[in-house]
This record gives sequence, structure tokens and C-alpha cells, in this order.
Amino acid sequence: MYDVLKCKLYLPDNPGEVLFQTRDLTCLMYYYTIRTDGRLVHHEVIYSIVPEEDRPYYGSKEWYTSEKARAAGSLTYKHDNNKYVNYVGDLVFYVLLNNDYYEYKATFVNNICEEIVKVERSVIPPWGLRGGEHLDTNIYAG
Repeated sequence: MYDVLKCKLYLPDNPGEVLFQTRDLTCLMYYYTIRTDGRLVHHEVIYSIVPEEDRPYYGSKEWYTSEKARAAGSLTYKHDNNKYVNYVGDLVFYVLLNNDYYEYKATFVNNICEEIVKVERSVIPPWGLRGGEHLDTNIYAG
């Protein structure tokens, strides 16, 4: 698994407003941001189960014939808290967009991102083969 990262600092060869993946943090599908001041923030969310009658396929033919239909819309989340992360060292993050692979290494000193460099690779590593464009950008509201 991996975590999701948004970077608000300057990136060489900037791929635009995208969500990156990283395996250098918890690898629990958590959401993080490197803020413009260089601090790393963990965006905490609380998940809750949606009652069956409020789910999109409830009462339809699909509800009774498909487990996927019964599972659709079964969880919701709300923003709970943003916490600074004490991080020192290198943090690598990457994304595959339209067959273009972007990988960066952020160096944190005293919990502040001091430098971000583009990582050059001749071959896309196996962990970079999944793109991040499917991820929910609404997690960063607020």
C-alpha cells in the first residue's frame, strides 16, 4: 500500500495539481500535504458507515443481485484534524500521468522541507505503474 501526498512547493518539471503516492510514510492510505512553508501535514479523517437505505442502489434490482451494488456508497468520511508530522530525512513521491512518470525526492531537515529534486529514471519502477489521478482531491478541503 501507499500514502497520498499533495505538494504545494515548487516542483521541477511540474506535473500540475496532482496527488502523488509515497511509500516513505505509514503506507496506510493516509493523506498528507507538503505546505508552502515546508511543513508536512497529516490530514486525519473519520470514516463512518452509511445506512443501507441511504446507499445509491438501495431497493433496486442491483441491490439484490450484486454485492458490489450493496457495497457502493457504504462509507463516508469527514475531516477531523490536521496534524504536523515531525519528519527528518528523504521522502520520495511519484505519479504516473498520461504515460509520463514523475518522481521527486524531498529532503526534510528539522521538520522543514529544505529541497526537492526530480529523480531521473530510465525505467519506471513497479510501484510507479499505477497513476494517482483516480484519488479523491476533496480530502484537502479546508
